[in-house]
Amino acid sequence: MKRIVTVCALGILSVMGCRKIKNYPEVPHIEVLSLEEIPGTPQVKAILSFTDGDGDLGLDDADTLPPFDTLSKFYNNLFVEYFDQKNGVWIKDTVFTGGFRTTKITPAGKIKAIDGEFEVMLFFKQEAVPTPDTIKYSFQLYDRALNASNKAESKAIVVNR
Repeated sequence: MKRIVTVCALGILSVMGCRKIKNYPEVPHIEVLSLEEIPGTPQVKAILSFTDGDGDLGLDDADTLPPFDTLSKFYNNLFVEYFDQKNGVWIKDTVFTGGFRTTKITPAGKIKAIDGEFEVMLFFKQEAVPTPDTIKYSFQLYDRALNASNKAESKAIVVNR
């Protein structure tokens, strides 16, 4: 009766266009721009926007020393929580506490403020229980200084099965 939710690829759609001087707080901020089911698959695609004033987002493969070691919560820097609706009440899935690492994207030069979008592909699968008809996700991003962003919650979507 265990639910398995896995997180797949994360890509940066856009980090910077033309560089204009921007002033953002050093604590990252994220928003869910969209969440949509991929028809015929057990997947949803989320588009998240982000800002960070000092540009210290993401991790390299070599970032494995504390606090980014594999035994640490901060090995990953993007965390996702999964919720489904049962009898009109949102239930947080306690089995799935997922996260993954975003690519280091600190810009070169003096101006470090960044903004852009992430595309996140989320896979969900039910074992021994019916697929829920309505789901949503919550996201939180940490920078390398371990500043936590806000928690950004997606809109609810009806899963067509």
